Amino acid sequence: MEDQLKKGKTLFADGRIDEAAEFFLSAVEKDKNNKEAYNNLGVIAIEKKDVNAAIECFTRSLEIDPFYKVALINYTDLLKTLNQLHIAIPLLEKIIEMDPDDKEIHQLLEDIRYIHQDGSKIDID
Repeated sequence: MEDQLKKGKTLFADGRIDEAAEFFLSAVEKDKNNKEAYNNLGVIAIEKKDVNAAIECFTRSLEIDPFYKVALINYTDLLKTLNQLHIAIPLLEKIIEMDPDDKEIHQLLEDIRYIHQDGSKIDID
């Protein structure tokens, strides 16, 4: 299964998104609890401008492991673009409760609280 993830990542990096998605879907079919494959499918969904699929994939990844930092960051970035930061704040607070020394998550939460208070919407490049 690690080979499928590795191959999918390589294909994605080469811009072969549809082929990469096939490898990640195959990984999920073999292991319904593959948080990394779901996260990667979420990233592909963003590339394809399929916001609903991206939300489903990131949510599934975080259901499997609520502390999977990569998926949390990707989901938070998506929520920024949707101006839905109120969803991200409790997720980040939960991570900080479990790992109070995580400076990256502290900074992300601080940034999001600032944006949320300001009401500004930030688009991700």
